[in-house]
Amino acid sequence: MGSCVAPAFANTYMFEVEHHAFFSDSNTASKIPFFTRYIDDLFLIWTGTEQDFNILMTAINTMESTIKFTYQMSSQSVNYLDVQISVTNGKICTSLYKKATDRNTILHANSQHPNSTKRGLPFSQFLRIHRISDDIVNAEREINDMMKQFMLRGYKYGDLVKAKERALAIPRSRTLIPSGDRQKRLGDCIPFVQQYCPASPHIVKTVKNLWPVVTTDPELSMLKNTKVLASYTRNRNLKDWLVKNDVSNTKKVGPITFLTRKAGCYRCTGCTTCSFMEYENSRFHASKPRRLTPAWNLPIDSLNVSTVLLCPLLLACKPCLRIEILVNATGLPKLHGFDVQGLETSTNTFHSFSISKKKSPKINLWQVQYDCWTVAHGQYIYVTLSTKPNYGVPVSKKYYIANMDAKPRFQFQHLAEEKRFEVSIPQGPDVYTRLCYQYNICDDLPDSPKKLLNASMNASLPYQHLLPCLCIEVFNTCRDSRRKKICPFQDHPEPYAAEMLNVSVQEIWHYTNTMMVTFINPCGTVPEVSFCMKENENCITVPDAIVERVDTEYYLASVDRDPHLCFKFTLLNNTLIKCPGGRDWNINMKKQLFDVRLTVSSNVTASFSAVICHQDQSTGHCHPQSVIYNVSMVGKEVHWSLPIPDIGSCIEVWRSDVRYAHKYLICSFDFSHKHLGLVVLATVVVVFMLILLLFLSYQRIWKIFTAPLWRRTILLVYSPDSAEYRNLICVFADLLQSILGCEVILDLWDMNTISQIGMLPWFYQKRELVTQRKGKVMIVWSKRSKTMYEQWRSRKLNSMGWKDSNNLFGAAMSCLQKDFEVVKENEHLQEYTMVYFEGLCNKKDIPKSLRKISRYRLFKDLYRLVSKLQDTTCLSPPCLIKAVAKYLIKKLISSEKSQGLKKNIELCKQKLLEEVT
Repeated sequence: MGSCVAPAFANTYMFEVEHHAFFSDSNTASKIPFFTRYIDDLFLIWTGTEQDFNILMTAINTMESTIKFTYQMSSQSVNYLDVQISVTNGKICTSLYKKATDRNTILHANSQHPNSTKRGLPFSQFLRIHRISDDIVNAEREINDMMKQFMLRGYKYGDLVKAKERALAIPRSRTLIPSGDRQKRLGDCIPFVQQYCPASPHIVKTVKNLWPVVTTDPELSMLKNTKVLASYTRNRNLKDWLVKNDVSNTKKVGPITFLTRKAGCYRCTGCTTCSFMEYENSRFHASKPRRLTPAWNLPIDSLNVSTVLLCPLLLACKPCLRIEILVNATGLPKLHGFDVQGLETSTNTFHSFSISKKKSPKINLWQVQYDCWTVAHGQYIYVTLSTKPNYGVPVSKKYYIANMDAKPRFQFQHLAEEKRFEVSIPQGPDVYTRLCYQYNICDDLPDSPKKLLNASMNASLPYQHLLPCLCIEVFNTCRDSRRKKICPFQDHPEPYAAEMLNVSVQEIWHYTNTMMVTFINPCGTVPEVSFCMKENENCITVPDAIVERVDTEYYLASVDRDPHLCFKFTLLNNTLIKCPGGRDWNINMKKQLFDVRLTVSSNVTASFSAVICHQDQSTGHCHPQSVIYNVSMVGKEVHWSLPIPDIGSCIEVWRSDVRYAHKYLICSFDFSHKHLGLVVLATVVVVFMLILLLFLSYQRIWKIFTAPLWRRTILLVYSPDSAEYRNLICVFADLLQSILGCEVILDLWDMNTISQIGMLPWFYQKRELVTQRKGKVMIVWSKRSKTMYEQWRSRKLNSMGWKDSNNLFGAAMSCLQKDFEVVKENEHLQEYTMVYFEGLCNKKDIPKSLRKISRYRLFKDLYRLVSKLQDTTCLSPPCLIKAVAKYLIKKLISSEKSQGLKKNIELCKQKLLEEVT
């Protein structure tokens, strides 16, 4: 990571990046239930869709220019650091992950390191495997494999077995617990730091033995009860002795500040000294008699590495590494060549060569191509370019030599709804992938360029049209490499033939009475093309019309331009009919007193014909009934007159100077101009009569419902039955008040007054009011009323109904008894009316002593009841009964909850319908 502060700085910077990228949006953060990071390696669990995650990563990569994320996403298994995380049977499992390019770089047993380090190294590695693997069998297998690597590095088998047993003896749950603070574990230890050498153990032993003597010094009393901890720093190794960090031939010119972009002396923002400064490419050393040249970096694009095939005569071709150098040497007068160094990783072979110029004029632009480095495929090559003399940091590039005969492996997934392919490859070098249409060669799709693909990120290849020749092609990045191609729809092209016809057929155009169309098929399939005429919804093929073909053009001569004249394309049992968008001429008709005047306007010079005919309704053909009238164009319009056809006849018009033309029918001759006035007059009279009839009906209905009520005040009396029966009384009272316009007096609507003065005074008061207004006392009778009346007559008033202080029925019976005493025996009580609901009460339930009162059965006698209340006989019984009965039934059904009462209401409804019909 460079300096010691680099990890802390990287952690701080990545914390800001991850917070802004993943957790600034609450919607995105809600889809991440788990998130962790180790410096710049992230691991998270995503609950959204794969498409949403791809969109998120694309947005993140465009958000921060200095940080680019590559990611691996899978619903089965992913690799994070040295852990392979997989999902098995709904459970998260972990195991050790090793890269395919991992090498045995374990510290050698003979290395000059402390023995404690070499003893603890196997134990720490075995413990790491034990902690990562959740399966003990898998952990032991990985530990055994690592033991072989340790033995190859000189470690003893017995020491490795002891380290293995020691690591496996620790429970795995304990290994997952983080260790405590290092300072607490060290305790009061004084670190003794030194560079390690073979004598270091003896020095440490001596210091520890003499440490008690040191602590006896009074000035070092704070060191009592402390221990010595041996600590070592790395000594210089062979690399430190042989490799120089600064490859330039100069020393640093001076401190670089924000005002200086590179080594050297430059003008600032404009001080007094700036006017006396001069720019130089070099300067004299401060103490040595020589000039120093500032460091100069080679551009990254000055070195280009590629692969070509070297094919000697009569010998097999071999891959050859091509090195191209392009350097602008302006300002470097002493540049006289380059050094090129290369390393083959498969054989660990080192190559180097120099490129120098002979004595010649100064060269400012160097352009060199070197093709003589023969290499083996399937390996990485490291190439480094430096200048002679060395002016700065060299350019290094890593290049993979792909096997040109080997085709790359890949997998793909077809996302039909999104119209794209998702392509992925296993571990290996980067490759290119693209979509193409397979014909003689695989032609590129216009909107789908090739994309770079690697193992860490899939490539998405969109397409516009799904054709049977659509193929996926993958090839290496080197030149002339072999390509692997898969055409998933080529074996079953029938389902995609319709799409292929829509893509291939172009628009129809006309030229000198010739109809032409272009058919460009990316798959190279040739269709069957014919000429047809549209009739109704079908296009009938014309047998004698032969469509000619020239390359990709199809044409037919002597054809009128008309939307009814079309080309029919047939391919793999799929048909496409292509017709032109308009025609070159139009016809207008004007009916006159004695003839029909036709006007034809045309954009082309043409001849036209017309005939009076009779149309056959079954076949649609028109049979001529007159001679054919011909006319030729003179200018842009032509006029001619025809006799007025009979009723049921038509005029057929067509273009006669071409072989194939559509015939148009004009059939609007069923009525002459004299008959049209009569039709309009009759229509106006009928509409007026309908409006008048509706107006009179409306007035009649309005009079029925707004007829004056001479006895509008009604006092309702009922027996205290169930709560459902009280709801029925309220609905009936609402009917009388809202529909018939009566003023209804009901104790349930005036409970506040009853609670203050009592039921009996309230009833006598309301009874007096009814008498003054010449209203009615309406008794609603039921079986419960019969029982309470018999109890009232026999003075058995011990039931629950009579114990109610607000008993309306008892007050009504007392008042009714007095009214009976003042009338004659055969006279009816005119101010009293009795109603009962059919199904809730029978006529026999009414006592004989009360049969002097007028009785009405609801709903059968509803008409008589209304007539009685209004003192009129001009009502329409069916209409009124229907309207009022439907309203009452709707109210009853919506308010009642008792199943028994609902049955009675349905019975009343059924009888009402029988009465109306």
